[in-house]
Amino acid sequence: MNLKRLGAVIGAAALLAAGAVVGIAAPASAHTAVVSGTASCQSDGTYTITWTYKQTLTPDGDHADVKVTSHAPEPSTLYATGVGVSAPVDGQLWLNAWTDHASSGGQTGIPTRTGNWTTTFTQAGVAGTSKVATVSVQTDWQGWGSADNDGIVQLTGDCATAKARDAVASAIVTPPTCASTSTVQFAIEHATWDSDGYSTQPGTHTRKATADVGHLFSDGHAHTSVTYVIQKKLKSSHCTPTTYQTVVWQMPTKPADSSSATWPQTFVSATPETTETLDVDVPTTCGTYYQVDSYIDNATTQSLIAAAKNGTRLTSPNHPAESLAPGGLNTAWRFVINADCTTVVVPDVTWTDNVCGNGTSNATLTLPAVEGVVWHVNNPNTAEAPGTYPMNAGGPNIITATAAPGYVLSAPYEKSITFGPVRTYQSTTPGTDNCYQPPTIDACTNPLPGILSTNLDANGWDFSDTRSLGTNTYVSHGLKVSTTGNTSEAKAAGYHPVDIPLKDVGTPSIDLDGVTGVAPGLQLGIDRDGNGTWDGYLVSEGDTYGAGMWWTNKDGFGVAAGGGYPSLGTLQDYLTANPNAKVVSVGYSLGSGVEGSAIIRSITVGCQTFTFDHQSVQGAVASASASAPATCHAASTESFTIDNAEWQGPATQNDDGSWSRTAVATGDYVFADGSTTETVTYTLTPADASQCAKPTLDGSAVTGKCLADAPWIFYDVVVDNPDHVALDSHDVTITMSDGKGDTWSKKLGTIDSSTEGAGATADTTELSDKVLWPGASVAADGVTPTGWPGWTQNASGAWVETTGNFAWTRSVTSATLEVNPSLSVEVSYPPATPSCAAQPPVTTTDAVSTPSPDASTSAASSGTGLAETGSNLVFPLVAGGAIIVLGGAALAFALIRRRKTGTEQ
Repeated sequence: MNLKRLGAVIGAAALLAAGAVVGIAAPASAHTAVVSGTASCQSDGTYTITWTYKQTLTPDGDHADVKVTSHAPEPSTLYATGVGVSAPVDGQLWLNAWTDHASSGGQTGIPTRTGNWTTTFTQAGVAGTSKVATVSVQTDWQGWGSADNDGIVQLTGDCATAKARDAVASAIVTPPTCASTSTVQFAIEHATWDSDGYSTQPGTHTRKATADVGHLFSDGHAHTSVTYVIQKKLKSSHCTPTTYQTVVWQMPTKPADSSSATWPQTFVSATPETTETLDVDVPTTCGTYYQVDSYIDNATTQSLIAAAKNGTRLTSPNHPAESLAPGGLNTAWRFVINADCTTVVVPDVTWTDNVCGNGTSNATLTLPAVEGVVWHVNNPNTAEAPGTYPMNAGGPNIITATAAPGYVLSAPYEKSITFGPVRTYQSTTPGTDNCYQPPTIDACTNPLPGILSTNLDANGWDFSDTRSLGTNTYVSHGLKVSTTGNTSEAKAAGYHPVDIPLKDVGTPSIDLDGVTGVAPGLQLGIDRDGNGTWDGYLVSEGDTYGAGMWWTNKDGFGVAAGGGYPSLGTLQDYLTANPNAKVVSVGYSLGSGVEGSAIIRSITVGCQTFTFDHQSVQGAVASASASAPATCHAASTESFTIDNAEWQGPATQNDDGSWSRTAVATGDYVFADGSTTETVTYTLTPADASQCAKPTLDGSAVTGKCLADAPWIFYDVVVDNPDHVALDSHDVTITMSDGKGDTWSKKLGTIDSSTEGAGATADTTELSDKVLWPGASVAADGVTPTGWPGWTQNASGAWVETTGNFAWTRSVTSATLEVNPSLSVEVSYPPATPSCAAQPPVTTTDAVSTPSPDASTSAASSGTGLAETGSNLVFPLVAGGAIIVLGGAALAFALIRRRKTGTEQ
């Protein structure tokens, strides 16, 4: 590459972006060549670059050798399209040649075009990871000189992976109907619509889509645009019967005859009709002239009416376009000519000049009373009664006479006449006696009590002009005013009504703090003439337009324009022009359409100062206490009270075992100490076993009974455990002792645990059954006695008394019924009774001293069914480590002695 080409490449590189194409032309001259290109990703993972070469400003007859060389990336293949040549030789492609060079470089059939021409050629097989593709085009004109051009295409480098050309994006448009425009539906596959959205309004639209990763559109590109057309709904003539619009136009002057309209015509009214009619109401004001037209109600007519309502006037027939109904005169159009108005000759006003030495003037003018004339003094919107009025010193002083309805002024004025243009008074002679002195702005000498506005009481402030992107927030000793963004919704404003003569406003001020972005401006609502009607705001934006300058966007204040506003001046300027003006409101405004923030500390107007503050209300309450005392099983529980506040999470336990919970006041409330947070601390008492009621055996009973001459012990053990205390033992035993070393003990059974623990569902549990008296036994049938305490059989089978076989139990003095620990009560073996022997049939009284083992004195429990007699004996029961005594009761055994037939004991 020569230095000229290198310079062109460097100069263009700064303009390139990913995927962009750039063609770099030779320096401006009489001959110009430009090369540019576009890239597409192929399904084989390579790029194909389509280059366009264009030659301009080449005289007819002049031709050139044009040779293309590929530079980057390698490898790639050049080939031409539409020029009828074969593949290039040695990486070079000839696009054109002088006649005698038509077979250059080993190529044949090279065109020999002259003058200006354009052709394309292609660079294929560019690696998919390439970031740039470059070709050099050398042009050598036969009749002028040569130029080198470089074509550069920036690539994204993401085409290396072969991609399927199956991405699809299309729009399907349905035709319009009489009721609606055409509609569109979109189809997309292996691609995603861009986020720009789409339009369904009538017109031609484009929607863009991007192929998914690994996919391309059919043209090899990753991006495509789909163009679709939305048509308007069908014309009414295609759907419904013809309708009409009857339109009234006002002509500027009286027509010369019944068919010669005058122009331009101004829109008055439009009335929909179902027939071609001109029968509508027309104003009857004198001196007015109207044309009434009947139009076919179509798009042209609707466009005409819409434009006319916005001020467009008819300048001549069919300008703007009209669709008159097909009828003739008195059907398609007609004139309405109202009577001429009464002509009024306006006399001149009377001016009286009285020049003062200080430059002010007490000049006056007198407005005569004339029927049909309305006077305006310096304000075209306010009518003045006839009389004498003072004139402004230095002007402007503009007096206008306007024809009242039904009247017309004498030619050439007709509608109005202005006296002036401006009369200016200047000081030419000394002296100020009897001169008109305009009022001046006075400083405050008697300050009024301030007006405080808070979040609890706005105190007259109105913030309703604030829009959705503006805020007014009360803060400590101020009002924070903010806007977000730059749309029309970015506005924050507030106003307070006042009644202050403009001359008494002193030096209005707004005290701002923490300003960021645009600051709010101070505003005064003004009643210009003191008639009780608001006429506009005077706005101060600091020194933006000069120190002490105020602007208004309303007309009629009589102060010179400036800063792009109808009036810009000092408050004295406004007072001079409007000596009777009053301030009816004071306020501020930030926006619309700007972003900013500031804290307003105060606003002062005249002798009144407005301040702002955020105030709190003492009313937030948060407390905690132990609501239920500890019991034998459960710790005490807490009870919370909260009002005008919210808890910040659950309670947490402190290192000392106490608990704490924090509350935050809501709204404008604070706690009693003025803070917005309150932490309450309380202590819970753990469970206290000493508070539990000890288990008792109230209701338990033990009874000795004689069944079929056998002694039994019946027991019913009842554990009363209302506080569900855990028992140390569950085994129930009965023990007898003679106090001399002889002891008998037997396990009666096991008490269940249904009354124990916090989850217990029962307060009592029972164990009931019977057991044989020690030393007694029964046969296998469980009924027939086979042994008695203190009795044994000798060798001959006779029963004899013995000191063994638990004979001592018949004279025990104590017995214990035990769960844990034990308690003894007095007890004795009951004597025999006539109905129950409780001893064997005795055939001898010989006594023996043969002890009997314990095992022979027990037998299984059995059912009853025989007569029972005896007495009750209640034993003490002990449960849960606490001795439970059934107070004063005695364990009683009913031993019933039976007399058997023919036997006497």
